[in-house]
Amino acid sequence: VTGKTYFRTWTRAAGQSELSFIAADTGLPCGLNDAGQFLVQAKPTTMKMFGQVLHRRFECYLCDPNDGSLRLQEQVPVRDIRHLAVTDMNNRGCIIGMVRAGESTRIDAVLLEPAGD
Repeated sequence: VTGKTYFRTWTRAAGQSELSFIAADTGLPCGLNDAGQFLVQAKPTTMKMFGQVLHRRFECYLCDPNDGSLRLQEQVPVRDIRHLAVTDMNNRGCIIGMVRAGESTRIDAVLLEPAGD
């Protein structure tokens, strides 16, 4: 399908399988665990004014084969997120990344852990 990005995995034992997230345009997979969960940083949204780029925001998602996609910006307990980047995850579903909030230039590490059932 034109204009869509599909993610697939391949193993010698199982061959190719398609992952459950289809990015609207482009996306960057940046983590995959043994449970089939994976992270995607989707194409950034950009705000332009008078020919200048004011900011770009990637949309970050946790994709689960059973539960679908979860937008991670809504899961970080930080006000006024300007930038969130996720970099990896482990087999327990813990996600590591970085966040910048408000007008600050400071970038902080962030660890997202799954909520208990």
